Amino acid sequence: MAGITLDEALHLATVAPARLLGLDGLRPGAEADAILFDAPDEGGALRIRETWIGGSLAYADPGGAA
Repeated sequence: MAGITLDEALHLATVAPARLLGLDGLRPGAEADAILFDAPDEGGALRIRETWIGGSLAYADPGGAA
């Protein structure tokens, strides 16, 4: 683990960069990329299930259905 909580990591990966870019949040019709992942396992690891970029599926985990 990196020594931070999942909530802190999520904030660092979403809210903080958006604020640096002058964005104030999601709104209908706005472009957004997304990553779908499983909850952390006992060791704290996250498994990425899907990655969406510009509204298109860019990656899907071949080992499981989302």
